[in-house]
Amino acid sequence: MGKSSLVQQAIHLDRESRRDLVFVSLSLGRFESGPAIFRTLVAQIFRALESRCSMLGDRQANRLESIMSAVNDSEDWHDFCESVREFFITLRDAEVYVSAVLDEFDQTSLAFTRTAEFQFLRDIASEPFSSVGLITISRRPINLIEIDAVGGSTLAGVLSVHYSVGLFSGSEVDAILARGGLAGADLTPLRAAVVEHTGGHPYLIELLCNELIETHLSHGYPDISAAIAMTESQFRTHFGRLIRIIDEDTLGLGSELLSLVCDGKDLSDRREDVGILLRLGLLDQKGHTLRLFSAAFESYFRNLTSLRPEVREFDIRSRLA
Repeated sequence: MGKSSLVQQAIHLDRESRRDLVFVSLSLGRFESGPAIFRTLVAQIFRALESRCSMLGDRQANRLESIMSAVNDSEDWHDFCESVREFFITLRDAEVYVSAVLDEFDQTSLAFTRTAEFQFLRDIASEPFSSVGLITISRRPINLIEIDAVGGSTLAGVLSVHYSVGLFSGSEVDAILARGGLAGADLTPLRAAVVEHTGGHPYLIELLCNELIETHLSHGYPDISAAIAMTESQFRTHFGRLIRIIDEDTLGLGSELLSLVCDGKDLSDRREDVGILLRLGLLDQKGHTLRLFSAAFESYFRNLTSLRPEVREFDIRSRLA
């Protein structure tokens, strides 16, 4: 379970308790222009409202449909923005609230090529005319994404609540293991082995526990050795992706810092850099001792032959600030 899956699960659990709230989700990696993103956002909201007729009267529904046609037909940027703005004003006046999830926000630079597009998204997220709340899902901070795309940052100032998907806490690990009981498998005795191998990483612990259930169904008991062997390829693929992503975002300095941790080096003068990798779930800390987040990840990392031999004096925070 990664960032996107966690958000979708949270929406699923909250949907019935918030009947006044419409949830929509867009994966931005498939869009080639800013207007296409806004048009799809408007269309998804309208479709979600159609399936919940009690939220709108006929006159309001007809009004929104008419505005949506204007959004689709507008070619001039100013006219387009006015039509989209009118759509959200109508939603607000109808007391309809929207939670919009923008997944793969790192890919926004492929579609948003003007500061005005980020500015308009900021207006939708923060101005009184709109009742929309934005949730962005990305590897990198919003300000870096904006700077790479258009050379400046406006949206980051209003998306102020930032959550990193790190490692599961002890109680969250227990909750995942308890789900084995639904299939008649007691995973609790394997807790230490599961945590040691996965480090409590959300995606990896779910992957391993699912395989433990499969071994329980086929062997009559949850076989940790067999489950580890069956998931080894998937673990290695994910480890490679984690390292590649952090190196892309830090010019290779993520690998260098992980290497220093493996070698037991004193990193007391690089606390902010360490803090970044802790929040991202690549490092774990017990007391004053740092280690890579799991035994399997450390083993994989130590076996890599392409690590840079030099450690450059450069702070990760200078790239992520």
